[in-house]
Parts: sequence; C-alpha cells; structure tokens
Amino acid sequence: MRNHLNLPWNEINLSVSVDYPPSYFSDKKAVYPVVIICHGFIGSKVGVNRLFVKTCDALTEVGYVVIRFDYAGCGESEGDYGLNTLDGFIDQTKAVLSFAKTLRRVDTHSITLVGHSLGGAVATLASLKEPDVKRLILWSAVGNPSKDICEIIQKSGNNLHEYEGYFLSDAFIASLANYQPIELCPFFSGDVLIIHGEDDDDIHVQYATEYANAFTTRTNGSCQLHTIEHATHTYSSTTTFHQLMSITQDWLIGVEGGLRGQAR
Repeated sequence: MRNHLNLPWNEINLSVSVDYPPSYFSDKKAVYPVVIICHGFIGSKVGVNRLFVKTCDALTEVGYVVIRFDYAGCGESEGDYGLNTLDGFIDQTKAVLSFAKTLRRVDTHSITLVGHSLGGAVATLASLKEPDVKRLILWSAVGNPSKDICEIIQKSGNNLHEYEGYFLSDAFIASLANYQPIELCPFFSGDVLIIHGEDDDDIHVQYATEYANAFTTRTNGSCQLHTIEHATHTYSSTTTFHQLMSITQDWLIGVEGGLRGQAR
C-alpha cells in the first residue's frame, strides 16, 4: 500500500510517499524497520526510469516500510530548487527522519538512509548527528559535491547558474563547497553498503573506493563495497537494476538478522 502526503518544512510542503509491506495492515503486532530514500541533483522521488518506485516494491517485499520524498523545488514538492543549499538538503532529510519516527509500528531506533548521487553525500552528512540512523546505503554517491555537480553543469555547456531548466542561485553553488563528505565518514558508527556502476559517466566509480577506505578506518560499524559491471549512473538496464536490488536486499537482510516485520 502506498500513501502520499505533504510534509511541512520552512513554510513549504515537501511531497512524501510511504510504502508499506503487504503484511503491515494484516499483522497488527509486527514492528517494521524503515528505509528513507534520498534522491540526487534535480531528481525526484520517482527516479530515472522509476528507479526509486521499483526500489520500494523490492524492499517492501522483504519487510521494510519505505519513505521517498522530493527535495524542495523537485518533483511535486513546493519551493524553488535553485534557492536550496546543501545545508537545506540536510535539514529536509532530517525533517523526513523526524516524520518517520511518528509512524505506527516502525522501529524508530533502527533507520536506514539510501542516498543516490548527490543524495548519497546528503545522506552521509545527515546521518552524522542522527543516532537512530543505523545503516547507510550509498548508490553512485557524489564524493566532492562542488567539483562533481559543477562538472555536470558545465558538461552540458551551461553556465553554473542554469541547468536543465533550473536556475541555480549563488548560494546553491557556494554551498556545495562547504562539505567534503568522504572526510566525515569516520564519524558515522553504523553499517554501510556502497554500490557503484562501473560505467557511470556522471560520478566516477573511484569514489566508491574512497568512501569505503574512509569508512574502514572506523572501530565501529561494517562496510561493504560492490561495483556492478556495465551499470550506468541510474542502473537503468533490467540486468543492472536486478543486481542493485539483489545486493541491497541481501545486505539489509544480513545486517538485520533475517526478514523483518516480526512480532515483538
């Protein structure tokens, strides 16, 4: 079952979707873990070729409540995307985390953030001061927000203040330089899964190794790294999407100790 709602944030509404496992409404004693998906640069909670919708279908099948949302000015959310800042994305993610904790019969102290592309950097940064985020999944994560996003914009032949019909403010561009997420990885104590496509032309696969190296310096928390042959930035082929889901499902089931949604 899928519910759509508006979540107030800074005088605007963020568009949020919540997907529930098939057993959620029939088994009133079960408790479910939560996955929150953070989309990337000028993306949406649907994803390219419905990446995040298909992800919801796959993860609800194995017992997860899955939350997707549009950052301000993206998808169906209110606001102007180009007036965002990286700090704003982090704050919006935290607002959705707070909302997740209000849901009935979910494990509010065991939350997983999935971040794709720029959303991977945002998810990493948002997790650092959120002790209830126990797991972090990075798909094709941006490693250097300023360098990576500016290169994507300039590759299209546009100046830094316009991309794909979006006007980007000076504050937006400047904010990307405020964080180096890889340098902050050692401060996250939870478990981490990193996946990157080997044919990613937008965000270089080398970042996956850099993230993994940073996470493995910790004394707490595990880290797994997988690269997928022939996978592009959005895992758009049937084969690479199935590999992405298989790795993600297996890892979640492993770190959770089996299928969730069990009565407590």
